[in-house]
Amino acid sequence: MQSVAINQLLQFREFDLLSELAHDSLLKALSCQEFLKGSVLIKKGGIQSELLHFLLVGRVELRHSFDDRAQLESSDLANCHALNVSVGKTTTVRALSDGVLVSISRGQLANILAQGNHYGIIQIDTAEEGITADEPIDDNFEKDWQTCFIQSPLAMNLPHEAIMQLLSVMEDFEVKAGQEIVKAQTEGDYFYLIKSGEVTVSTEDGGPYQGASITLEPGQYFGDEALVAKTQRNATVTMASDGLLGRFSAEMFDELIKTHLLISKNESKPIQGPVTVLDVRFPIEIKQNKAGHSDTAVQNIPISLLRKGLSKMDQSVEYLIRPANDCRGALATYLMRQAGFNAFIDSEAS
Repeated sequence: MQSVAINQLLQFREFDLLSELAHDSLLKALSCQEFLKGSVLIKKGGIQSELLHFLLVGRVELRHSFDDRAQLESSDLANCHALNVSVGKTTTVRALSDGVLVSISRGQLANILAQGNHYGIIQIDTAEEGITADEPIDDNFEKDWQTCFIQSPLAMNLPHEAIMQLLSVMEDFEVKAGQEIVKAQTEGDYFYLIKSGEVTVSTEDGGPYQGASITLEPGQYFGDEALVAKTQRNATVTMASDGLLGRFSAEMFDELIKTHLLISKNESKPIQGPVTVLDVRFPIEIKQNKAGHSDTAVQNIPISLLRKGLSKMDQSVEYLIRPANDCRGALATYLMRQAGFNAFIDSEAS
């Protein structure tokens, strides 16, 4: 069995956030496969999104179609990501030499990060060099997607470890201008983060954005609402330019994001102050009993109107969201926490 040295793995971006403390755990979690020239490493349509593959030694051919083929050598600068980044549903990976492939599941990598502070800390010394008033500003500077995402309302609700995990296990793929990423009225399957380029979100006339067209930039994300509510997409998303997107599955979204935003009353310490029960069903659906909160004010804003009403709501109030076991209650809690409200699933509601 081929032995793997940690310095061979550090060329891959997926391991950038791991510190030396995590190296032993990484080596133990990896599976190593030696392959022979001419063997098929990944069959057409055989790539598993939850398993990351890395070309450690050797040379392979990426056959996307009969006419579209590319070669990749383990020593190439382009070999800095998991093969998953370059392998699509129609791609076959064939060995052009003997070599070694190592693999790890996204879940295992996430667990390694979750064990503790296993992410690198970069010390930046600003004393020697800096920008002076005489230096020109680059007007063509592209926004730092990572900084923008970390400062987003979504990331502000996540613990630091969860942010590091999702950035590490995210699958990157290049996209072209005009390429349709998600289509309205289809099932939600991935959470997407824009790393470069711009996308156009075309909403439906009968949806919450009433047919508006929205442009998203690096650091922004999409596809999350369908995953929270387990509903179909309410918009079509198309690339407005060439770019790079990151994504991960609905299961990973539940583990790294949803679990931190959909918090029930019993899972958190209530603030000292006024409490309002917010029911997001239609008025005709609401029952007269207050399900354990007879002394608490109840407000009704249907989920279809909630986005417009957020700006008029009081952020000093703690909100208990109903219905508890309904996709509308989950979506309302998710939207409100991103908007800065103390919103929780009303676990005492029937």
